[in-house]
Amino acid sequence: MSPARPPSPRRRDVLVGLAGLAACAKQPAVTAWTSPPSRVRLGWRWAPGQPWAWRTTVTRTDPAWTTSTTEAWRYTATSLDPAGVIHVVGELTGVGARGAGPGGASLPPELAAAWKQPASPAVSLTMRLSGRLLTCSADGFDAALPHRLLAVHFPAHEVAVGDGWPDGGLLDAFASALPRADDADATTTLAALDPDGHARFDHIARLRPAAHGPGVTITGRSRWHLADGRLVDRTLTARIDGDASALQVDVVPEADA
Repeated sequence: MSPARPPSPRRRDVLVGLAGLAACAKQPAVTAWTSPPSRVRLGWRWAPGQPWAWRTTVTRTDPAWTTSTTEAWRYTATSLDPAGVIHVVGELTGVGARGAGPGGASLPPELAAAWKQPASPAVSLTMRLSGRLLTCSADGFDAALPHRLLAVHFPAHEVAVGDGWPDGGLLDAFASALPRADDADATTTLAALDPDGHARFDHIARLRPAAHGPGVTITGRSRWHLADGRLVDRTLTARIDGDASALQVDVVPEADA
């Protein structure tokens, strides 16, 4: 008898998708662990019809002003195809802006208005169960950022606390706002498995510019609900090396915002 052939890449995608459909159909109850497992497999478990809601706040800080914009979005999975791709539609449910200057001075009205541009009220996304965002209908850095932050790239194998893996989603989220780089790397590390069933991640990405100039460092952390297979919250901060300015992004569940 000839040895069995490994599945083709296309067939492997289909098998992953079918496994995801089965997982979504039989989601376990949310329970705490007596003791965390030694290894876990990470990924979305987003069943068609399931809504999740997050609120994203983007805070820009420089020596003169601090400005924050907030968008609340409700996302619903419309389908999960056999290749393991989730189709999602998002609805904007709230938006706001605020800012302060030196000594706590309020933003001038014209500056506040500039930071409070209305966002598109709807968006469509596709992403893999493994976390990679494939398409996003929102155009531009500010419009797309809340949605790109849902992307956490997960490895195909099980991981233990302390394991790290490449996470291009960190760079993709900020790509249009960052300088062109000769060299860039991004890593997510499983920092802890909490007794309440959450996984905690640490993130770091570094970009070294193509031309002479400062680099950029992105750091942050996220929490992931293992039983539900969903993002809980995350914070990412991008800084130009040697500069006091910063861009910080906070994502929290809308019910907790």
